[in-house]
Amino acid sequence: MAGGFTGIITTPLDVLKTRLMTQGASGRYSSLWNAATTIAKTEGMGAFMLGWQPRLIWISLGGFVFFPVLEAAKEFYAPK
Repeated sequence: MAGGFTGIITTPLDVLKTRLMTQGASGRYSSLWNAATTIAKTEGMGAFMLGWQPRLIWISLGGFVFFPVLEAAKEFYAPK
């Protein structure tokens, strides 16, 4: 649950990261700040939350898999 919440909260940063990484040679954005202001002006504030649903699902499923595997590994490898 905490992982899903964190995923939603950090979605705007992920949007910025993805936009900067995929801009290629076009150089549309000159900096993180420029990317944030350009997106806000041209697409609106809602653009920062695009993709929150798949991100929530991905991070939540990762947590559901990671923690049981971690606990099983700790039990398996614990000194006996």
